[in-house]
Amino acid sequence: MRQSVIDQNPALRERELHKLAGLATTVAEALRARGIGEPAATLAAESGATVFGIAFAQWIREAKGGLSSTSHRTYSASCST
Repeated sequence: MRQSVIDQNPALRERELHKLAGLATTVAEALRARGIGEPAATLAAESGATVFGIAFAQWIREAKGGLSSTSHRTYSASCST
């Protein structure tokens, strides 16, 4: 139900995207602080945030299994294309 409300409301979709962008920025900063250079740090952070966002939405819609396994399936699907 949560995801369907977000999907139908442009302001809520924008808010979700903003939160994911903030997550990606924070992760990229942490990776750079640990010595990961560009563009690898940003690419890894943005990719991770995208996989998380898709997996989280799918996990909420399906309401089965764990977020970890849903994230793994989402990541695996991205690697197989």
